[in-house]
Amino acid sequence: RNTNGGEFDIINTLRAAGKDNKIGAVVLRVDSPGGSPVASEAIRNAIIEVRNSKPVICSMGNSAASGGYYIAVPCSKIFASRSTLTGSIGVVGAHPNLSGLAESLGVNIEHITTGPDAGI
Repeated sequence: RNTNGGEFDIINTLRAAGKDNKIGAVVLRVDSPGGSPVASEAIRNAIIEVRNSKPVICSMGNSAASGGYYIAVPCSKIFASRSTLTGSIGVVGAHPNLSGLAESLGVNIEHITTGPDAGI
């Protein structure tokens, strides 16, 4: 099914195909330069959910970069042409420093770890 809509349309279509016993595998066409990290994560989770019941095949279009590549990775198989532009996963993250706020509120922060790499 061709879906040109938001992530909810894609997720609902994936889930419906995953539950349909008449469908033996899902082919997902990815032609995207990326987009919202939240949407990419939600679609990726739906792919993993469907993949537990049947194969999910990714067919990459002209581009499958950033979020497009991210959603392709958990697929059972990935097909791309020689001219497909893919890769470049950008990582979005934040590590707020709340030590000043904690100190002003009289809160002490203690770290307890079980090994040298546990706090990574």
